[in-house]
Amino acid sequence: MSSEVASIGEIFSTSWEEYKERALPIFAVVLISTAILFGMVIILALTAGFGGTVLVHIKADQSWIYILIALSCFLILVITILALWVHTAMLAIIVDEDLGIIEAFQRGWEYLWPMTWVLTIFSGIIVTGFIFGILPGILCCVWFSFSFY
Repeated sequence: MSSEVASIGEIFSTSWEEYKERALPIFAVVLISTAILFGMVIILALTAGFGGTVLVHIKADQSWIYILIALSCFLILVITILALWVHTAMLAIIVDEDLGIIEAFQRGWEYLWPMTWVLTIFSGIIVTGFIFGILPGILCCVWFSFSFY
């Protein structure tokens, strides 16, 4: 190990080489994740908005409204789980340089529930910080920003 500090040019060239090696798999995970989540949000919007207006005009029975509400809640749950899975897959491919796209999603599924606990605790801490004020909330965000890694 060298005791000298690397120059700015060396740091930029090293980070550029790292970027060239890792950019395509990371971009692929982001693109696949965005497409899936965007599709699910569109399905939810169509189900809740368009489905509700159609059911109100076709059926006078209120039970269809409850079924539509239950379906919308189920789609929100699926979107939340997909978003957590995508977030975990993204962290997995960033941390482990040897992972491919499929392996990142598999690793993301393995760590889905532990990441859910970390996100729940993180959210509670951040909300508590913002309850005490803006500055404590920002401080908590900075302090715990690396808790996912």
